[in-house]
Amino acid sequence: MIRLHGPRRARLALCALLALEGCDATGRRYVEVTLQAQGAERAPFEVDGWTVELARADVGFGPFWLCATEAASPEFCDAAVLELRQTVTVDGLDPLPDAVATLNGITGTVRSGMWDYGVSWLPTASRARFNEGAPEGHSLVLRGVASRGSERFAFEADVDLAPPMAGALVVRGQRVAAHDVTEGPDALTVRIDPRLWVQRMDFERLAARGQDPVVLRAGDPDHEALVVAMTAGALPALEWARP
Repeated sequence: MIRLHGPRRARLALCALLALEGCDATGRRYVEVTLQAQGAERAPFEVDGWTVELARADVGFGPFWLCATEAASPEFCDAAVLELRQTVTVDGLDPLPDAVATLNGITGTVRSGMWDYGVSWLPTASRARFNEGAPEGHSLVLRGVASRGSERFAFEADVDLAPPMAGALVVRGQRVAAHDVTEGPDALTVRIDPRLWVQRMDFERLAARGQDPVVLRAGDPDHEALVVAMTAGALPALEWARP
């Protein structure tokens, strides 16, 4: 098996495999798999005594790769089985599964995934850049209101998640339930629950700022809490389902 270090080589390997007409030598076939997105219920929820209502939670998802390895190392993916080269905006407050894109690839078994949140840093680029499809040029556009008794204030955050270096991705080596990709009908659902990210915020601290709205910026503790939740603490769930 060819060792592939980083998403760029994973993409090259996938393109090489797809170039083989029918892939007869390996027994693999070209496939297209539906990518569905599903958000959370648009309903109030409690966070440490505060009632929180989200008005908007748009998330930039992708580019995205599914690999054969079992999240073995964040530094390489042995083989890209399926890929999404673009970024799509996911409405984190729409609880109904919605087909948002098509994954292209080959038949095989996938065990892990890696992706960006609408911001990518190509190996040959001098800096990270936002992709077309990112909501208003951000990874996350969040708007909501928090209340407790007579206290009430709005809050908002535009979160930008750039890879740490050229050729890297924001989320790498995320385990996925082992699944055999075949030529039959198939779909992968990405479930994003922004409530899990917001629950990491300290609304007592936000209320103490005495602002309305409270605008979270990079460097603010609650902005960084969102970053940690999106990249490690509460990652989107990846689930297979028939379209």
